[in-house]
Amino acid sequence: LITETKKCSFCKAININEKIWSKRIREGLSKLKSKYVIILLEDFFIRDYVDTKRIEYCIKNFPENAACFNFEISNDPYDIDSKFKGFKIKTKESTYKCSCQAALWDREKLINLLSYDCDPWTWEITEPIIDYDFYINSSNYVINYGYKDGVWFGIKSGRWIKKDVVPLFKKEGINVDFSKLGFYKEKKLKKIVKKVFNKMVRK
Repeated sequence: LITETKKCSFCKAININEKIWSKRIREGLSKLKSKYVIILLEDFFIRDYVDTKRIEYCIKNFPENAACFNFEISNDPYDIDSKFKGFKIKTKESTYKCSCQAALWDREKLINLLSYDCDPWTWEITEPIIDYDFYINSSNYVINYGYKDGVWFGIKSGRWIKKDVVPLFKKEGINVDFSKLGFYKEKKLKKIVKKVFNKMVRK
């Protein structure tokens, strides 16, 4: 767990009290020794069993020049089939090579890709300057945390997505005071979702 100041009772917390997102992540990653890391953001709430067999497959077959196996399901028409079952590879025309969606990363390559100071949104839309290969899921969920095309999940702009988290937390027996963050306004959410996903569809 990489966080600014919070502690955790059930796992080791790496505290990096740094406001710049990319600097905080790369400094946290530098304190690890593992070859590979799985990145999950704090508002990703797992909905189903994790497909550990596919994760093991990625680790076993991780190519030398690959930066990551992205577990998000591909929706980019410029992603093409690869030699790895259930995964496509991103081409020069593909977008979001660097992505904050759940993924298995080569830790050192990820540190290299986070070499400049930025926020996560800038990092995602900036074309990587290092010529790594980026693979992306083209099959079923590896980690189902609610991400679907056209559907916002978890938290948006610091506020809860009511239709998503209320039934989920009730099912899982998670008690949360939703009033501290409040709920994202539904009308505003629909406009943003439509705008974002229209941009992603290339003609």
